[in-house]
Amino acid sequence: MGDAINVASRLEGLNKEFGTSILVSGEMVHSVEVDLTFRALGSVQVKGRGERLTVFELA
Repeated sequence: MGDAINVASRLEGLNKEFGTSILVSGEMVHSVEVDLTFRALGSVQVKGRGERLTVFELA
């Protein structure tokens, strides 16, 4: 399984913990080229990754 799929799966699972519907990583926020609003939720350690991910909710 590639890193992007692993991260997506981990973010999907974190929705329950954060009480959200759509979570995205900081990497995704910085690559979006349209005007969307995101709310920073902090950083998390996800299984299968050495570094912490900054997570955002699509507002």
